[in-house]
Amino acid sequence: MKTFSGVFLAAFLAVGPVWPVSALTPWMRKHPEASWNYLKTWERRHEWFTPRREGRLMFESDRLSEAEAFLERALAEGGADGALFYELGYCRLAAGRPAEAFELMGRASAWYSAHQPGHLYHFNSLYLRAGHLEETGRAEEALAEYAAAEALSPDSGALLLKMAGLNFELGRTDEALSALGRIPPADPAAAAAALAASVHFEKGDLSQAARELARAGEEPFALYLSGQISARRGDPGEALVFYDRALKSDPDLRSARIAAANLAYSEGDLGGARARFLELVRLEPGEARWRYNLGVILHEARESGFEEYFRQARELDPSLAAAPAAVSETSTLVSELLRSGAFAEAERRSRLQLEDDPFRVPARFNLALALQGQGRVGPAIRQYERVLRIVPDHAPAHLNRALLALEKKDAAAAARHFRRYLDLDPGSPQAPEIRLRLRRLRGW
Repeated sequence: MKTFSGVFLAAFLAVGPVWPVSALTPWMRKHPEASWNYLKTWERRHEWFTPRREGRLMFESDRLSEAEAFLERALAEGGADGALFYELGYCRLAAGRPAEAFELMGRASAWYSAHQPGHLYHFNSLYLRAGHLEETGRAEEALAEYAAAEALSPDSGALLLKMAGLNFELGRTDEALSALGRIPPADPAAAAAALAASVHFEKGDLSQAARELARAGEEPFALYLSGQISARRGDPGEALVFYDRALKSDPDLRSARIAAANLAYSEGDLGGARARFLELVRLEPGEARWRYNLGVILHEARESGFEEYFRQARELDPSLAAAPAAVSETSTLVSELLRSGAFAEAERRSRLQLEDDPFRVPARFNLALALQGQGRVGPAIRQYERVLRIVPDHAPAHLNRALLALEKKDAAAAARHFRRYLDLDPGSPQAPEIRLRLRRLRGW
């Protein structure tokens, strides 16, 4: 009996070491340390425990730094396959060497494309390569890699969301919506809904954007976009509520913080705008624009300290002027619309420009012109007043403000702005007519 047992044990030990590693994988994953020690004890004796097999065991045990050393030895020994390329690339990615990982993932995807196109590592290598291309600004190449990965796994919601986002960044709204439409309904919908809403928002379809956002819940970017829709629809109070909710959910959501500061300024809430831009200066001390904007706010509020903010802004960015310039045009298109009498479209475009940067004096002046052209005297006056608080020597704004004062039968305001216009531009072709108007105002 003892002899039989000894023979059986000897036979087991002779056969055991030649088993493929895959035969032990389920057990190894449950007991990685035990399986590794077992193989080192018994199978190294038979020269079976190679750097490749040891590297794989460590890779599957998530001991990536140790795995990388053995996998590099295996690669140097030759005979590499797609799995070795992928696993070594993954280790280098985890070690913070994305360029090296990118090259190895390319070799992995080429190997799998030729030998095992349906392997999970093939999809993963394409997906990770696309992510590196996206992070380095090579959007077109990233889209090609994502498309190749989609052919292997058409129902990957994460991949389709990536493709939709890249297409949206490239201005391909139809392609973005197509990718979003292919995301399986079972996938988490919040991020996809928020991106779909962004696409519809850019296309000007606010109603469809709002319907998409209804599926996104309290996702921070979705709240920010709800604020954008409210602002576009003319409800700044509701927009600020959405921006603050987004920031409460995600304090690092920069777009919501900037939009809230800009909107406060656009609505004439100089105190609120100052507080929000001061917070932006604290969070981003190297951004010159926030200091410049604070200078404009203090200048408009007739408070001291604006010169210091302008100086700090110029130190960070020498291209910034000492104060807002009195320029009357901001784009050829808006100017053409105003000249052709398309005042409603000129208003729309000027508001869009101010939505991005409410400190653009030329856009605000053009908005005032567009409102004046539509006969909306009160709103036009308010915009001219904003222009003149920012740039007191803006001669065209003084002239138009005087003409609107005449319409409102405010002789004192008309005379004051006519005189200031003549002081700023005494050689204007309109000067004789303006002097005649002043005489008719009888003493004003």
